[in-house]
Amino acid sequence: MKNLRFAFIAIVFFHLSFAAWTLESQAESRSESEQVPAVVFWTCDPQWSITAALSIEDGTDYNLDMVGFDLTTDLDMAQFDVSWGCKFFGQSADLTARLIYWPTFWGCFNAGVGTTFHSQFYTQEYCELDLLTGIYLKYDAHKIFSAQVDFSHHFKAARIYEIQDSLPWLKNDSIALHAGIAVNLKDRVHLTFDFASYSYYRYFLFFAPDFKLGSSLKIDDHWFFGTEAELQYIDLFTLSANFNSFAARAWFRYSI
Repeated sequence: MKNLRFAFIAIVFFHLSFAAWTLESQAESRSESEQVPAVVFWTCDPQWSITAALSIEDGTDYNLDMVGFDLTTDLDMAQFDVSWGCKFFGQSADLTARLIYWPTFWGCFNAGVGTTFHSQFYTQEYCELDLLTGIYLKYDAHKIFSAQVDFSHHFKAARIYEIQDSLPWLKNDSIALHAGIAVNLKDRVHLTFDFASYSYYRYFLFFAPDFKLGSSLKIDDHWFFGTEAELQYIDLFTLSANFNSFAARAWFRYSI
């Protein structure tokens, strides 16, 4: 466990150092005639994308016996990002919507606030609602490297149908965090790594760590193809590590 913590700290330190070096290099190479505004609050240049994906997942029995489908739409305007989507997986259905506003500083750093609403419905058993509100930070060394961190308050409410007459809602207040890095290889290949307590369609109480490794290929100016592998544990840092699930996902994205 100590080795895992040391490795994670070393990775974070390396990427922060690399980001700082990249920022310094960009600042030195930028001429006076092309200085970037200190702060940009709004850019009216909408980029739409829609992503369709298939996924498979196993549980603690290691049997890949569930297949899911999700469809997500995103509107990215540099300082304003809104996305929404749905996922159908086994007997469950998920709906997620996210809104982020983060002005751009010095052309490469975004800082702001965001909120996420998620709901899950499981046939004849339960439903749950999640509301996350927090701080979002992103550093983007254009065409090379990017890193993102967000830290949120996480409110969860669950309704178990079998006991809803005596206890209508179970409520919890928790926290949620996410850290991710992305590297662009040449102009078409994109690699990502995420470490978080949640994912876009799955929200556990703190702290069930979620590790995700992804890659994507730019086919042309509009079409992208990607794959992801996701591993989730429960109580990895507080108790003995308990494997929860493994998921693999393949997606196509159309962007305009």
